[in-house]
Amino acid sequence: MIEEESMKRLVVSVAVACLTTLGLAACSGSGEAEESNQAGEISFNFATVGPTVTMLPFYVADEKGFFESEGIEPKYVTVASGAAMLSGFSAGQLDVIPTSLTAAGKLREGGVDAKTVAGFRAGLDFTIYSRKEAGLPIDGTFEEKMKALEGVNLGVQGGAEGSMLPFVKAMMREAGADPATLRIANVNFGGPQVAALRSGEVDAVITDKSTIVTADDLGIGDSYFSLLTDPPAKYQKLMSSGSIANGAFLSRNPEFAQKYVTAIDKTIAWMRDPSNLDEMHRISTQVQGVPESPVLNDVILPMHNYLSAYVDQSLLEDSLSFLYDSQQLDVNAGRLSVNDLFAESMIK
Repeated sequence: MIEEESMKRLVVSVAVACLTTLGLAACSGSGEAEESNQAGEISFNFATVGPTVTMLPFYVADEKGFFESEGIEPKYVTVASGAAMLSGFSAGQLDVIPTSLTAAGKLREGGVDAKTVAGFRAGLDFTIYSRKEAGLPIDGTFEEKMKALEGVNLGVQGGAEGSMLPFVKAMMREAGADPATLRIANVNFGGPQVAALRSGEVDAVITDKSTIVTADDLGIGDSYFSLLTDPPAKYQKLMSSGSIANGAFLSRNPEFAQKYVTAIDKTIAWMRDPSNLDEMHRISTQVQGVPESPVLNDVILPMHNYLSAYVDQSLLEDSLSFLYDSQQLDVNAGRLSVNDLFAESMIK
């Protein structure tokens, strides 16, 4: 499977380069012709931003045959940044991307048809981690911590388009702080974030547990704010990000959204079984290329709790209202409905 994964990445990277340089028609005909493979499956270009454990459920769906059983096949495209991912999506070069609901809403506001076909809960298991010299109030209240982030140099995987950044900004607004004062740097999890903290390039990072372990071992700083457990309770169950599918792709493949959410539902059920932990660890490290870490299993085991396949309409309405109430989306651009932003197949 590792060789197959590498081939998928190579083929799609070349295809995307061709699309970018020559245009769709000049490469190999219509997009429709490329969307069915020899087995009759629907192939879709799926964006990834480097090896990160948050992408594990999608690799599980692929490795364990849940995508295949639904007749769909991902082609992984590694993009350099969140901005590059959104650009490729807008141009029709990427069919499905993992991104924030804020980004999906802004795509819609900008005239790009985008639908969420599966989702993640607000926060996931990420933490704002600060270096000691930044002087942030580790033991402060919610309001004190959020206000202290004003003017901070914050490292985010994906930079200004990082999927968790809109939620952090919303929490700052909730506390009466101004998120516009944040200075954002595009810094990936792991070694790059550790190096940026040590050098003082950034004051804090939005990061994962593995990076925190390394930073703690080096005595760099402290965990400052858990995006999963520290926000006010009313925000902890909202959806904040998900798999966003290109509307043009969905129009050409109207059965895709149902196939995708069914595969994700099967994936969640499989990941819920703790006896599959060793296999999840293998997929994460050997297929994705996520570095080994003493806390990797601690990150993997609860992941099924954060991924949503079928979601109650009321929760989606609350999540969408939050985007407007927190000014992540512009109500003056025309308020989106649940059916505008979410595929019917995932709505309970």
